[in-house]
Amino acid sequence: MVGNGFDYDYLHLKNWPFNIVPDDESIKYWAGRKKLKQKVDQIIRRASRIPSSRLTLFWAWFGSGKSHTLRHIEWRCKNEKKAYRSILFTQFFQGKSKMYLIFINL
Repeated sequence: MVGNGFDYDYLHLKNWPFNIVPDDESIKYWAGRKKLKQKVDQIIRRASRIPSSRLTLFWAWFGSGKSHTLRHIEWRCKNEKKAYRSILFTQFFQGKSKMYLIFINL
């Protein structure tokens, strides 16, 4: 039995891994979504090689894993032995908006 009152033994899980806000433990792991994982690996490789600033946008439906992906990238950059420049993760706004507002908010 897990602290939240649910039993996940039949799934071979200690805790429910799908939090709305990813916690510091879950961001260490990546499961499935091989094409997205390849893109994440590419983003991280480029971040270590490109000397100039770079803006990468993640735009997707609610619950599609944007926060987990960003926190996973952040965790990897902090824990890999390569030197990375400052990496900023932020949420600019919610809802429908015009694309130029992204740049105004930077």
